[in-house]
Amino acid sequence: MSRRILALIAVLALALAVLTGLAVRRGVLGPRDQTAAVGGPFQLVDQTGRTVDQDVLKGKWSAVFFGYTFCPDACPTTMFSLGQAEKLLGARARDFQTVFISVDPNRDTPRQLASFLSTDAFPKAAMGLTGTPEQVGVAARAYHVYYQAHAQGAAYPVDHSTIIYLMNPRGGLACVIPYNAPPESIVAQIEGANLIPLGELPTRWQELDREKEIFVFCHSGVRSARAAEFLRAAGFPRVANVAGGIDAWSEEVDPNVPRY
Repeated sequence: MSRRILALIAVLALALAVLTGLAVRRGVLGPRDQTAAVGGPFQLVDQTGRTVDQDVLKGKWSAVFFGYTFCPDACPTTMFSLGQAEKLLGARARDFQTVFISVDPNRDTPRQLASFLSTDAFPKAAMGLTGTPEQVGVAARAYHVYYQAHAQGAAYPVDHSTIIYLMNPRGGLACVIPYNAPPESIVAQIEGANLIPLGELPTRWQELDREKEIFVFCHSGVRSARAAEFLRAAGFPRVANVAGGIDAWSEEVDPNVPRY
């Protein structure tokens, strides 16, 4: 093989290495779960004026939705569906909350959010979050949410993503619920978590799938620790103890989703 051909091969190999490195840096190549990450740190203000962060998602299953209070269609429709889903959940609704994050911080003050969320048909356990444009931008990027305001006077519209993110009690993504999903479908997704009272653990633990991660969460750290220890001894390899939550235990919706 001639030196010229060898030199050409070396140049091509070097070019391929450079392109591969750029692809990894830009996320085109590399671990799948890094590009699939949903959720992350944020700091916002709720409808009472209280400063909160991502920890508000811990201890309950949360339906996170990005929208704005002046939205004419997608937002009230979604909030109505979540309100109906909350009713269908019955007593188990105490283990579930809706988190409405505004993508219109210039108009959506805490007072405006409180007024919007007071609508009778909306979820009773609803938290509205807003902040500075920069703070909202951080939250939106963490969830890969698209939004774009169109400045056309005081009544300008805002284009935005419309899916619901169902987050588990550790604040990680469980699944996404598509826009326009009927209340019954939303409930089916939530009930996929298999919430069961902690007191029924001794008689119902065999219902759980050993291939899925198990969350144990309870106001009492001692009770949740004992329940987690019981499940590990019973042969469940992945058990998370989430003390400070509600008196229930649950099976995660999908064992294949990334966890962070």
